[in-house]
Amino acid sequence: MADGQLEPKSAWESARERFLEGLPEKSKQLFETASPENLFSSANAVHSRYVVGSRLRKVQEKLQPMIDCVEDYGKALDVLANTSSLLLCPLWGSLRVLIHVSRPSCSICHRI
Repeated sequence: MADGQLEPKSAWESARERFLEGLPEKSKQLFETASPENLFSSANAVHSRYVVGSRLRKVQEKLQPMIDCVEDYGKALDVLANTSSLLLCPLWGSLRVLIHVSRPSCSICHRI
């Protein structure tokens, strides 16, 4: 600035400086060049390796057609579970949670 005033730091720079204060010297060197862009590209690279090498993801892809079929009958099974609440409710409720978590639109497991 022309009047000798200091320019305010961006939120990223302030957060980065606070984070670096508590790190040992060896770890500080790793984060010297940290920026949102290279953090994003690193996260994408890790996610790509996960997609290619994850056995759990492969099993989920193979089970997805069966899960979709069970989910199609979900409302009918909800009614059945409510009529026989002692036995079917815990079983169907547990399956319903697993079906919900296995869906690609589930924000709990699919945050990336």
